[in-house]
Amino acid sequence: MVQALQLKTTRNPTPYKISWVKCGMEISVTDMCRVTFSIGRHYVSEILCDVVEMDICHLILGRPWQFDVGAIYDGRTNTYSFDWKGKRLRLLPYSPDRELASPKSKTALFAVSGTAFLNAW
Repeated sequence: MVQALQLKTTRNPTPYKISWVKCGMEISVTDMCRVTFSIGRHYVSEILCDVVEMDICHLILGRPWQFDVGAIYDGRTNTYSFDWKGKRLRLLPYSPDRELASPKSKTALFAVSGTAFLNAW
């Protein structure tokens, strides 16, 4: 994600190693990056992320984010809920069935620099 969106990284002042991202490998976490992201139409935030190469997803919202927004985890439904500007938001687990059932009339806008767009081809 960092390379594709050409996000600016900075050195992590306290680098560390993790081994839970890729099985059998220890990865050094040496860089950080500010990321602006949205959830639905109502939530937009900027967070400081540690940069790690991952195959599973693009962004992991960890415990500091959960604490900051007051997210509540429901283990039975595997969802997170939190209140934001008078609205109750709920993060659902990924479901390919739900993706197929969604209407196709929705549009999306992805802002990408010209260089990133050309490099994608």
